[in-house]
Amino acid sequence: MNQKAARVWLKASLLLVCGMLLSGCATSSVFSPYPDQMSGIRAKLNASGYASSIKTLSKGADSTDHDLYNMELGRVQQLSGNYPASISTYTKVINSVQQQQLAAKIQMSNILAQTGSLMTNDNALPYRVKGYELIFLYNYQVLNYLAIGDVQDALVSIRRSDQQQQWYVQQHQYELQQAKEMADKKSWSLDPTQYGPSKATYLVAKNVTDPMQNGFAYYLSGLVYEATGDYNNAFISLQNAIAIQPNNSYLQTKLLEVLEERGGSPSQFQYYMKQFGLTKAPVIPQHSGQVVVIYEQGLVPPMTSASYPLNIQGASQIFTFPVYKATSSVAPVLSVSMQDNKALTALGQTQSVVNVEAIAAKNLTDEYPLIFIREALRVVTQTAVLTSSANNSNATEGNKLADALAATLYMSLMAGADLRSWLTLPNTVQIYQGYLPPASISLILATDGIKQIVPLTIQANKTIIVWVVNTDNNLQVKLINA
Repeated sequence: MNQKAARVWLKASLLLVCGMLLSGCATSSVFSPYPDQMSGIRAKLNASGYASSIKTLSKGADSTDHDLYNMELGRVQQLSGNYPASISTYTKVINSVQQQQLAAKIQMSNILAQTGSLMTNDNALPYRVKGYELIFLYNYQVLNYLAIGDVQDALVSIRRSDQQQQWYVQQHQYELQQAKEMADKKSWSLDPTQYGPSKATYLVAKNVTDPMQNGFAYYLSGLVYEATGDYNNAFISLQNAIAIQPNNSYLQTKLLEVLEERGGSPSQFQYYMKQFGLTKAPVIPQHSGQVVVIYEQGLVPPMTSASYPLNIQGASQIFTFPVYKATSSVAPVLSVSMQDNKALTALGQTQSVVNVEAIAAKNLTDEYPLIFIREALRVVTQTAVLTSSANNSNATEGNKLADALAATLYMSLMAGADLRSWLTLPNTVQIYQGYLPPASISLILATDGIKQIVPLTIQANKTIIVWVVNTDNNLQVKLINA
């Protein structure tokens, strides 16, 4: 880029930045970090806050971050009980992602090397749905369809989710390979594991091998497959869930139940019972109904910003990037009891099937090579443009001073890590399952000093899903007949 072009580009960029500031830039995360924008909505995820949250999130439907805002919007619509609206909103995101895959085999030359994008920061680029978010997107669509009694479309969502996972894995591997080749070409040694602020993120993600592997998704698909008599796929789904959460006794029990339903051999039962440390196989009581509690505990923590000095082309540069903060707290569980004819019976406690913060952190560590390559390219590109403008021998001292001030202002405005992610997701998802005789009962749910009494009618040979969402110590309960 020549000196004149650099100067023109810089001034045009500043005019654009000023225009965005003056317009308020309501749905942009360039000047207002996304977690700050979502803090009010996260604080009022309850019946009194749904209407205002839906109104606020709807404003982002036409922004460059429309997929992100629509995921948040669909989630709030779903929590409010408006399942048809949530289905429609989630479908927009699903179609958008599919169009991206069909129309844009995204090349690293587009993601990493376009001068225009490298003169801003990642917040200015259109939001790309993360792999683990896509799994939840389809999962919640499955729950939407089950809530309106549409089991067939629930099955379609499960199968499409499997296809989408394969594409994401292949795409990510391609991107990482291209990033590695670019780093090697420029002789850059960027090892995120050595950057001080990133170590907490690796600690949060330490027990996750693949952010696309979601125990909740596998468990839910296993339930749907079992309900439709597809015991082979149900068994495979539950095997995958147990591979992620091997100590979850509810997953173990459900796998053995499905094994019985599909006509498993005695040797298979012996193998799994030995693996699970059981002396006898579970037996489904005759003429009973199944109760499944899906407990969504808390909200996934947002990313925060961190900085670290790196040496690029002989100069020390400050890199700003997203991180997760390590926490030592253990997610509280939900106690499940039954009250029938004034007798109180403890049924059990929920057990975790997915730690959302952990898979989000693992997704971020997997993205670190791409993030740091982009940052290195950005530093080199911005430095070249600004140096070219400053060295303009034809410029007056006044223009040089103006250019210097403009450059300082622009670089300051464009600094900032991309902290965007789906923030109405839970922190953990836990499950309970058991069998009860047909009756009208009160299910008592309790955690951290709060309690909810849920009237239930248990029907023989039927499954009822008790979907519990806990945000800010406020239990919201929805019933779904599966």
